[in-house]
Amino acid sequence: EQSHRMQIHVSGAEKKIIDVPARSDQWDFDSMEEQLQAIKNRFPDVDSATLAADDTVEYRWIVKGVEAARKAIPTIAFGEMQPLMQ
Repeated sequence: EQSHRMQIHVSGAEKKIIDVPARSDQWDFDSMEEQLQAIKNRFPDVDSATLAADDTVEYRWIVKGVEAARKAIPTIAFGEMQPLMQ
């Protein structure tokens, strides 16, 4: 079974993995952005995060995810998804 996941990894003062929920054929970037903004408000020095997505996620959604994340945190890198824990 292939997975279909996208996450934002924040490190530094606040270590957190935010799962970006998928709704039907859309991703809930508003929810992700709200969570990132809450982290940024609590820890203003957080200035970077990493977006990771499964190979099954279309490139256009990754780009939209980066654009949405940058509204809260200025530097977004792209990284590898961590395997699902059993």
